Amino acid sequence: MFLPRNLTTALLSLLSLIIACEASGFRNNLLFSESDLPRMRANTENPIFKAYWEEELEKDIEEDGNFRREALIYILTGDAERGEVAREYTMEMVRRDRWHRFQDADGTPIGFLRAARKTARVSLAYDWLYDLFTPEEREEILTAIADKGCQPIYNGLHGMKHPESVIRWDFVPDDFREGQVLDMSRWPEILSKNNFRAVMNGGLALGLYTVGDRDPRSETWEEILLESIPYFNSLFKDDGSYDEAVSYVNYAMKFQIHAMEVVRRKRGIDFFDTANFTGLTDFVLAMYLPSHAERHGSVSFGDAGPSLQSSTAFWTARRARDGLSQYLGLKHADHYWSALFYYDPTVTAIPPPAGADFVNTDLDWIIARTGHEVEDAVVAMRSGGPMNHEHADRNSIIFKAYGEVLLSDPGKVTYDPRSPEWVLRTAKGHNMILIDGEGIQYHEGQEGTNESLSSAKILRYGERRGYSFWASDATPGYRLVNPDVEGVTRTVIFIPEAPCLVILDKVTKSEEPSLITARWHLENRDDKGGMTLQSAESFHFTRPEARLQVTTAGTQDVVTSEGEFDFPDNPIHYRYADVKTTEESRDTFLVTVATALRPDEPDPEVDITNDGTTWKVDYNKQGSELDIRIHDRGNLPEFEVERNDFLW
Repeated sequence: MFLPRNLTTALLSLLSLIIACEASGFRNNLLFSESDLPRMRANTENPIFKAYWEEELEKDIEEDGNFRREALIYILTGDAERGEVAREYTMEMVRRDRWHRFQDADGTPIGFLRAARKTARVSLAYDWLYDLFTPEEREEILTAIADKGCQPIYNGLHGMKHPESVIRWDFVPDDFREGQVLDMSRWPEILSKNNFRAVMNGGLALGLYTVGDRDPRSETWEEILLESIPYFNSLFKDDGSYDEAVSYVNYAMKFQIHAMEVVRRKRGIDFFDTANFTGLTDFVLAMYLPSHAERHGSVSFGDAGPSLQSSTAFWTARRARDGLSQYLGLKHADHYWSALFYYDPTVTAIPPPAGADFVNTDLDWIIARTGHEVEDAVVAMRSGGPMNHEHADRNSIIFKAYGEVLLSDPGKVTYDPRSPEWVLRTAKGHNMILIDGEGIQYHEGQEGTNESLSSAKILRYGERRGYSFWASDATPGYRLVNPDVEGVTRTVIFIPEAPCLVILDKVTKSEEPSLITARWHLENRDDKGGMTLQSAESFHFTRPEARLQVTTAGTQDVVTSEGEFDFPDNPIHYRYADVKTTEESRDTFLVTVATALRPDEPDPEVDITNDGTTWKVDYNKQGSELDIRIHDRGNLPEFEVERNDFLW
């Protein structure tokens, strides 16, 4: 008797799955099987991971409650005490009344980040500790995963897909804390397009394939999951860039990879090529900003902070045989537990090309650098459109050299719009132009830390021998605050070998003259930043290993002053220098030259002159000269680099 080809294939697949499960030692083999453990154990002794693993072994579950970590240590070491502690903490989580913080107005539970994280942890613990649970405990776990995890997460994803079905999302009453967002009417739309979706995908996928077909709702859960995974991947730009910046894509990818991998293992569906994950590696390296203060830092546009952890880099390297991703994971990343599984030593690490690099991402974010080491110079400027977790930072510049951040961004700050520290999220907290003390439009936190209405656009950019340049128009964001604004552009010339920046700011008004301020922020979160006002047109920022010398001239005389944000109950002194015009005008042009120097290095000689519409920058640093001629014609100035001794 012959069976139909498709039935034969199905039976063989089922038989293979049964054999694999019996041989694995795990209940569900969600992310890996018992056959993978020897390789993972060897990785804990590998010099690449040894220090990380020792740190994991020293962590205390009584301090962080991380039973997923304890369960992983148990299966890799056989430590029975760790296993028992993980079992106890798992059951404590299972027996909590709920895992979600949100609900619809009719009481329907809505699971976002918290519910997804708990579902993921409990599902992995069930897989790895299965033999330690009693039959009764197993039933409790499966019921909890289904009712407290999968269904609330599904409800959230369903609301994102069908926002018309949502009555009004809100906090569960006893979970509301003062200062949190009050207007969630657009949250089904907002959250559908950010990191929330990825975390929910990971939690639902692990929960779904733990519960399996014992729950009649699983088919519905799977249907929305298989739509949601590629939807999140579609949020990546064609070049692999991601608009919430690197630290948020790091958080998202931990769970999105869980979702993609468990679906690939259980259903044979591979989502890897629905996004440019090798391009994500390029994006992460473009945004990389290591310093003495943060070894694996990243350009902090918006709330973003640290760089990508190694698990995503190693996963990409493993799936695409990509040497640059392997290099990123080995050289420029902290580790995360799943890296122990995804690291494949047979992929050859290939570093990026040495020397200067210039990137304009599909987001209209500019990053230029001399290299990827701590001592290398990096300059980044935020142009482009709105994003989740953003700040009012269009045309703001971040500059790092010699291991020190010299033009600083506040990074992740308060989420409470009533806090005095909210001002750090606005233009006043960034390195940008203020018009009569005001910057671009920003919201008041009614919907959380979500997008504003402001946008900017890169108009020109390029690389020439010895320098790179770009120009961004942020007029729309300023005009939302002051309709009389006609134009606000910033042009940057980066000379990496110096390293120095020449910044050209052009501000035009239609009717009313204004006072214009160029604000520059000192990195002082460690209280090691210093500032000296040298003259009306120049100042110094100092850091332990570097300093910044800044000279400015403009169509109106300028005066430089020192300012500070001093917040109650916050020991950090956020200090800045303001370069402000002394006379109101409808047409203001500022030329700023900023040079990174080592502590004992002499200041360059900087002479900025103007004969009406033509400006000249004469720059001399220890005998090497830079001469730039600038034509102030129209909203976007033109420039010519007439001499540049700072060549690679």
